[in-house]
Parts: sequence; C-alpha cells; structure tokens
Amino acid sequence: MSFESLLHIVDSSMDLPVSDDGPIMNQIVQLSTNMDLKMKRLEHVMFKIGNIETLLAGIKSQISEIDSDLKIMKEKDKDRDDSLMKISNLCDKVSKKTEENYARIEKLSTDVKIINDHHKCQW
Repeated sequence: MSFESLLHIVDSSMDLPVSDDGPIMNQIVQLSTNMDLKMKRLEHVMFKIGNIETLLAGIKSQISEIDSDLKIMKEKDKDRDDSLMKISNLCDKVSKKTEENYARIEKLSTDVKIINDHHKCQW
C-alpha cells in the first residue's frame, strides 16, 4: 500500500467515529509505526551522510595540501631548471674560452718554434 493511499485513508477516516479496535485505527497505527521506522532510517542515513561529508571535507583538505606541495615542487623544479640553464651557459662559456686558450697556446707554440728555429739558424 502506497503512502498516498494510506494518507487518503487517514484523511477519509477523520469523519468516521474513532474506535481503538477498528481496521482504520489498525492502519493508522501501522502507518504511524512505519513512519517512525522510516524516520529512524532517515536519521541513520542523515548521520551517515554527515560522516561522509566530514570524510569528504578531510579529503578535500588533504588534496589542497597536496596541491600546495605540488606548486612548491614546481617552483623548486623551475628554480632548479633555471640553475641548470645558468650552469649550462657557464659551461658553454668555459668551453669557448678553453678553445680560445688552446688556439692561443698553439699560436704561441708556433711562434716559439719559429723563434727557436730562427735562433738555431743564427748559431
């Protein structure tokens, strides 16, 4: 029997004389008992929903913390990448200077050889 039909029975029974042992009164008691049980179930479900909301709030808080940590890590990665880029640029400069110095050394070596050869000729 649906809730609406029970309500209809209750509404229609308002005009009838009330007796404690009649079928209408039994239906009203049954309806009341069912409503009490449904209210208890509803309270239990609401309690569970409250627990779930609390858990979800905790999870949301943890996600926010993780998000903040990830942002910090990304900044550190960016700083590290910037530092690595600076190091790479310095290495390139050192390599270029080293090549220039080797070229100078070769030229000096050639010059020294020419000077030595020139002095040998004079002896």
